[in-house]
Amino acid sequence: MKEYDITYLCDEHEEFWDSQRAELERYKNVYECRFWEEGSYGMLYGGNNSQMSIQTSEGYGYIESFIASLFAKNPAVVLKKGLKNKGDAEKAQEVANNFLLQCRQEIENSARLALIYPMSFIKLVPQPEGDIYNRVIPVSVAPWDIILDRDAPRFDKQRFIGHKYQMPIEEAKDKFGAKKFTAESKEHYFKVGYGIDPEYGDGPDATAHSEYSQYVSIIEMYDLVNDELIFYCPHIQRENKILQRTKFIPFRDSTGKPVVPIVSLYFNRIPSQPLLGYSAMKRVYDQLYEVNTIRSFMANSVRKSSSQYLVKAGVLDE
Repeated sequence: MKEYDITYLCDEHEEFWDSQRAELERYKNVYECRFWEEGSYGMLYGGNNSQMSIQTSEGYGYIESFIASLFAKNPAVVLKKGLKNKGDAEKAQEVANNFLLQCRQEIENSARLALIYPMSFIKLVPQPEGDIYNRVIPVSVAPWDIILDRDAPRFDKQRFIGHKYQMPIEEAKDKFGAKKFTAESKEHYFKVGYGIDPEYGDGPDATAHSEYSQYVSIIEMYDLVNDELIFYCPHIQRENKILQRTKFIPFRDSTGKPVVPIVSLYFNRIPSQPLLGYSAMKRVYDQLYEVNTIRSFMANSVRKSSSQYLVKAGVLDE
């Protein structure tokens, strides 16, 4: 995979998710009980603060009812000896159940993301030190941070898969060497273009910021056709933006085939394009919009009809 290929795939990825940002923010707001917040639909009746905006919690309850039915308090498995009668089933069961207990929260977080948005992912991240049983930890990843081969018929038939993330600049220098980076402020998917201190200009440049707010974008690309792991950084100050290229992906299955430490989580799929996914919140959003609108209208109508008048007895007849 060449540098041009990576930039093309990144641009295509950004364009795809930029086009969905407004819609996905509405789903996020209705789950967080912020339906009428500006950026979703604003205040009711064109921003008139004299009107009441009633926020119901049906969106939150809809998602959490799925979570409650999907996950047990203490997830666990029961293992028996396999067909080849190898290994220690009892020890394997204890190790597996300890791992499930430790990663339960991340799995639930990924499930919430996959219900509110089209899909989500879990990345297994190796740790350089610590307890041997916790040397690999799961991290929940939002769908707009994973670069997919959306034309693939199945997740395991992709030609490539990438992970885009922002790394603290000091950590990037430790990992990739003392290279010259252009630091940037960390921006979140739903806050792109906001929260930048005007003292440092309108752009994302954060060179003058505290070292704790300086980041660089990293594209971790797994080329499954050529069996390569490539780290690409658009903020390195040189013409060639590839930081590191490793021949042979370091993660392999039992047969030696390269694998990617990213696990997908889909609850709904589009049959013609399975990797696009489909948001569960999207199915009910119009109904939630209607409920919030009607309840707000009723609340304001009741208050308009509650005026009382005092007159002298006998002045008004029937």
